[in-house]
Order: sequence, then C-alpha cells, then structure tokens
Amino acid sequence: MTGQPDWYTVVCSYQPKRLCLESKTIKLFLQSYRDKGLFCEKFASEILEAVVKAISPRWAWVEVIQTPRGGVGLKATANWAE
Repeated sequence: MTGQPDWYTVVCSYQPKRLCLESKTIKLFLQSYRDKGLFCEKFASEILEAVVKAISPRWAWVEVIQTPRGGVGLKATANWAE
C-alpha cells in the first residue's frame, strides 16, 4: 500500500490426508504474490485457503511473519481443521 517492499517469513504446517504439497509448487505459488498489495493478515488467510483447496488436509496452519519496518513487526496466523 505504501509502495515499499515488505519481507515475510511464511511457515506452513499441515497433516496430509491423501495429497502433499511439493516444495517447488509452494515456492512458485508464493512468488505469484510478489507484486500484489496485501496486508499480512490477508496474506496468511489466502495461503491457508489455497492449501486447503489444493490438498484437503486434516488440518492446516499458516503463520506469516513480517520483517519489522519502522520498529513494528507483525505476525499473522490462520488455521483450519476438518
């Protein structure tokens, strides 16, 4: 929103039912967000929704940690269970 880049660490945990996520697919998916203007909370929610839609896990948990800028760091968590 400010035009300044934000840097995030994304932690995704899940218990697979039948399918798993491939690491390269995750990297490409996350790169698709490179030029989108999203808030940290929305980013965590969208990642979680995509994981649930793609593999229907037993449960999933996503944490997005934003690198502090101006002394303020953010952490957003989204989770889902059957």
